[in-house]
Amino acid sequence: MKKREHMSSVKDHIKQFLAAKVKVSANELDDATEVYSSGTFSSLIVLELLSYLEKTFDVEIGAQDLNQENFTNVKTISGLVERLLAQKLSASAE
Repeated sequence: MKKREHMSSVKDHIKQFLAAKVKVSANELDDATEVYSSGTFSSLIVLELLSYLEKTFDVEIGAQDLNQENFTNVKTISGLVERLLAQKLSASAE
């Protein structure tokens, strides 16, 4: 899978998860959909999202990654997952 396709897949997973939680179509969410400031997503949904990301992508989101910068919107969450996947791949190649 090409990196661009993989990134799209990560974003799609995130959008589908969030859309299901607030009962909207994934098409209603875009890369800039705010997670914290919109008031649409509760802290419980964010915790469920953390668990979902760790299980779905087999990554570990550490305390250092739990900040608003990484969870601002779909794009930043996807970026975090992509970075963690790249780190995992790099570590396994060593």
